[in-house]
Amino acid sequence: ATFQLPVLRVLRGELRGLLRRSNRLKEKLATGKDLGFQAEVEDVDSLGSDTVARALLTQSKPCSMREVVVLACASVVFYFPRQRPSRSEVAAFQAEVVDLIRSYYPSIWEALGQDLSDEEARRLLQELGEVLLQNRHVFQLTRLDV
Repeated sequence: ATFQLPVLRVLRGELRGLLRRSNRLKEKLATGKDLGFQAEVEDVDSLGSDTVARALLTQSKPCSMREVVVLACASVVFYFPRQRPSRSEVAAFQAEVVDLIRSYYPSIWEALGQDLSDEEARRLLQELGEVLLQNRHVFQLTRLDV
């Protein structure tokens, strides 16, 4: 077995859940369309948010492990009301969310680079997720008023 950082091991489960939900939603919408049903707005919005979350995991430039963890956590905890942001908007969000943690939450940033137990990793990811959610109004991609 290959070594995997505990924070990534914990996040992997969350990301799998996101991807499974997204795939089920795609199938549901496709089947409904084939049967002539109108898609529910909530389903379309959720799929749009999941698509943006997946886009966060693409990297236009090399990322450190800390950056990957911050972006993966953001993709799991945020709802993205913007259906089709441009690549530059996604890249700007990636830079902003990483900079927020690096600049304003240095203890979290430093802990992301440490060797942690699984329990410490869970607690750290919970703290990171809470910080991200507290700051959701800062990011254009997570605001409803844009």
